[in-house]
Amino acid sequence: MNILFTSVGRRDYILDYFKSLKGKNIKVYAVNSVANTTAMWKADKSFISPEIRSNEYIPFLLDISKREKIDLIISLFDLDTLFISFYKEKFEELGVKVLVSDLGIIENCLDKLKMSSWLNAHGFKTPKTFEDLSGAKKSLEINDVSFPLILKPQWGQGSLSTEIVSDQIELESAYTFLNSKVRKTSIAHVEKLNYKNKILIQEFIEGEEYGIDCINNLSGENQAVVIKKKIAMRAGETDGALTVYDDQIESTISNLGNKLKHISILDVDAINNESGVYIIDMNPRFGGGYPFSHLAGVDLPRAIVDWVATGFADKSLFSYQEGVLGLKGIAMVSKSEIINEA
Repeated sequence: MNILFTSVGRRDYILDYFKSLKGKNIKVYAVNSVANTTAMWKADKSFISPEIRSNEYIPFLLDISKREKIDLIISLFDLDTLFISFYKEKFEELGVKVLVSDLGIIENCLDKLKMSSWLNAHGFKTPKTFEDLSGAKKSLEINDVSFPLILKPQWGQGSLSTEIVSDQIELESAYTFLNSKVRKTSIAHVEKLNYKNKILIQEFIEGEEYGIDCINNLSGENQAVVIKKKIAMRAGETDGALTVYDDQIESTISNLGNKLKHISILDVDAINNESGVYIIDMNPRFGGGYPFSHLAGVDLPRAIVDWVATGFADKSLFSYQEGVLGLKGIAMVSKSEIINEA
């Protein structure tokens, strides 16, 4: 099976998981707009791509898919899933399986305004969200919310352009500054597809933070929920986590998977407190927390390959050991080979 990973960045461990599958005859391809990343070096064959926002990006991927006889595409970056989902049918016309959910599902995950609306409509707890300063101020006046509040982009990425504010002066200052800043970041790529992006204001929820893998099959049916208590964070990504089990979290996230009907993995950030389980973020791709699930016994890469090949994956592939503490380290690598240019 020829698998193409897009926007691979530094997530070389994902490529390693697939390459290590025994008896599956896996060949791993990678594309990225920057050549010198560890994941590009780990692939059997790598190609430097145009930037996601370029008009040449999708034609580039289609050309690679035809030339290299790609069977499966897996995206490893939030905004990349949006662009690929937008053109999903073009890949499927080539006989390529695209492990990206349909466009409406991607929008409900990555657009935090739509996410808030969808979650509220389907009975899930999520922070109160305001799309402008006046709405937040009115809620503050009637004590519907209180400081601190958190400001974040409507289309977010990690902790980019995110700020916690503790009073009215900080709120107004940060709102003006971040609305200007967000237009100069990589998040602005969404404007290429005619999406608007602005700073949202959210209620700040306190409680225990969890990173959760919500795993569905290719029909959008929930197969497993893997729960990890966050121990350490870096730049919006989990750096340390402990696998745990919690009935309420498991039930909530399984219900989420069955209602959202995404395919493969949904990386969920949640906060649990005395009021219940709050959904904070949903990312429809392998997240920075998956390695902790894999460390505890989950083998989603094997399940994905089995689903694509046969339509079936054994549920034992999703069993995990509780109480496994994982920490990310830093490993140095070097390479002298030249990466292919398409």
